[in-house]
Amino acid sequence: MTEIRNILLFGRTGQGKSSVSNVLTGTNEFKESSGSVSETKECKVREFKQKIDGKEVTYRVIDTIGLGDSKLSEEDNLYELAKVANEIKDGINQVFFVTNGRFAKEEVQAFNLLCRVFFDQEVLKYSSIIRTNFPEFYDKEVCEEDIEALSNEGQVGKAVVEKIGKDKIVHVDLPSLKGRSITIETNKNIREESREKLLEHLKDKEDSYNPSNLKMINTRIKSHIYTQKIEAKKKELAELSQYLITVNDPTKKEQINKQIKELGKEVNKLIADEKVLLIRDMGKHIIETYYELGSQTPIIPIVGSALGIGVGITIAGAATGPIILSLLMGKIFGFSLK
Repeated sequence: MTEIRNILLFGRTGQGKSSVSNVLTGTNEFKESSGSVSETKECKVREFKQKIDGKEVTYRVIDTIGLGDSKLSEEDNLYELAKVANEIKDGINQVFFVTNGRFAKEEVQAFNLLCRVFFDQEVLKYSSIIRTNFPEFYDKEVCEEDIEALSNEGQVGKAVVEKIGKDKIVHVDLPSLKGRSITIETNKNIREESREKLLEHLKDKEDSYNPSNLKMINTRIKSHIYTQKIEAKKKELAELSQYLITVNDPTKKEQINKQIKELGKEVNKLIADEKVLLIRDMGKHIIETYYELGSQTPIIPIVGSALGIGVGITIAGAATGPIILSLLMGKIFGFSLK
């Protein structure tokens, strides 16, 4: 039986998260950003197979929406988080914190929050820092110098490196595959070397991590998820569409087209209903996480509180829920860096 290993990517917009996903999977299916505007608008998953010590391993790469400036509504962000939770319901093997080398307080706060939403303190044992935009990634000595520079970058940088570990920082370079053909060919080789480095790092990361927090989310959303019903209806829709091709009688064609239209409406309604429920329950989970954070240490200690919105203050009343949720979602997806 093929072993499955999940890799979850977090990172600020424009840091190379989708490029890492493309390089790992050997595809161009993750749209790469050329600047500070996020190109990842939804959770995307792709698989690739790799032989490790004679054993076939299937890696699932899960690319999430960017931290900060995702340009999505609060509801859409919650929906994407619910989809991420469902994709990693069986646990993860590695969380990749993707950065171009400078750790801003805001992105570490967002990383802390998302880790708290899905995981617990143990997540750091299963986390790595992927340092992108590093042309000398092949030079061990230069990489070590950069790790020291990251450690001395300030309290935020030092905390991140110390908590995740210097031995779990992987330097890569992922140049664009746009431009002149000679440049593209060179960049392909650089990306392939970076891929080999990432795969070598993943080689011994076989332990799976599935904390109670993640199980709690998925128990909640699984109770009403319509996926099986949606898939059954989609299958019925596809079969009817295929059958329609073979029908010549105009009256029968009209009847089948009517059935297809009605089935399409049913599928769309199921998808819309599922989305509403997932958004609601993901929001509830995040608010509960907020209250729990009041008495807990941040995953990566940084200057100020983990959230910067007065975690230690007890707030009573259901009416505060939407307000707290908006603040938390703003901390994860709405922060701006100048």
